[in-house]
Amino acid sequence: ELWPEKILTKSGLVDSSTLDDKYLMLYFSAHWCPPCRSFTPVLSKAYTKLKAERDDFELVFLSSDQDQTSFNEYFDEMTFCALPYEEREAKNSISKHFGIRGI
Repeated sequence: ELWPEKILTKSGLVDSSTLDDKYLMLYFSAHWCPPCRSFTPVLSKAYTKLKAERDDFELVFLSSDQDQTSFNEYFDEMTFCALPYEEREAKNSISKHFGIRGI
């Protein structure tokens, strides 16, 4: 299985089973990417608005950052959850599965 056992929320790590029976959106992005940095606040606002209306989906950030510090700074700007940075193997496997070669 590609997906790790835990995801990172604003409250900390939670079991990935919280995503069961939800529509899942994946956001491949990075702190160092200027277009991504411009889009993330817009996406966070849309996520927050939609989440207030319905709870049958989740948006998960998959980081292409080069280090934990950059990941942390960028994740702090988001309102949605993330694949933990240390799950690099899972992130790479998911990227490969969906044909993601860059952002």
